Amino acid sequence: MLIKDRLALESMRTVDAVLFDKTGTLTKGQPTVTGVEPAQGCADNEVLALAAAAESDSEHPLARAIVGAAQHRSLEVPAAEDFSSSPAVGVRATVQGRAIQVGGPHLLAGSRREELPVADTWRSEGAIILHVLADGEVIGALRLADEIRPESHATVEALHAVGAEVVMITGDAQAVAETVAAELGIDRVFAGVRPEDKAAKVKELQEEGQKVAMVGDGVNDAPPWLKPTSESPSGQAPMWPSVRPGSSSPAPTRDRCFR
Repeated sequence: MLIKDRLALESMRTVDAVLFDKTGTLTKGQPTVTGVEPAQGCADNEVLALAAAAESDSEHPLARAIVGAAQHRSLEVPAAEDFSSSPAVGVRATVQGRAIQVGGPHLLAGSRREELPVADTWRSEGAIILHVLADGEVIGALRLADEIRPESHATVEALHAVGAEVVMITGDAQAVAETVAAELGIDRVFAGVRPEDKAAKVKELQEEGQKVAMVGDGVNDAPPWLKPTSESPSGQAPMWPSVRPGSSSPAPTRDRCFR
């Protein structure tokens, strides 16, 4: 444990709300593709291959899961060009002359497209749902799951034992967030939050009179780190390797954005 400021350590005793990032902090951040649903007239392998092509230049855990699923099926993944990523929305790339996009609810809303009917079932199961678009049309959906870290249960219980409120913040859909929160016994959830809006959620808690600590694992958590009473970058488990009020965020990693 690295303590950069002893006053920061002393201030931890006054914290009454601990705000956790979800992916990679409360969960393992190693999602897997558990289902592929093609739209009418499309094939599931085609949907997965195009999604993997678009995601091939991304370092996001969901992207690695999609590329890994295509490799597991021994699919031929075409080359992609003009890759771009939008936090909390998804990715876009040109694949075989078509504009391929992969993302969550914000992508569909921005494209004015409806999700596939299977999404209702997947959502009730707490799955992460991404849709794949080709030239603006939905060609399929992907179901992904991310396992909760075993130590997350003990962490939430320990915080409750000292009277702290446990809050989770994520860019994931509300149903996914609520499934994780219910399993862990988390008190409050902020879902569908873009990285640039996280600091506002921290401020919201502070304006309620709470002393806030933030626990996260990546560059997505940098904005709210500028606001908390205490902040805690977390590498492999939801704990406090360092506590640094008022410090700057850690060096960013490429494209670790929420979907």
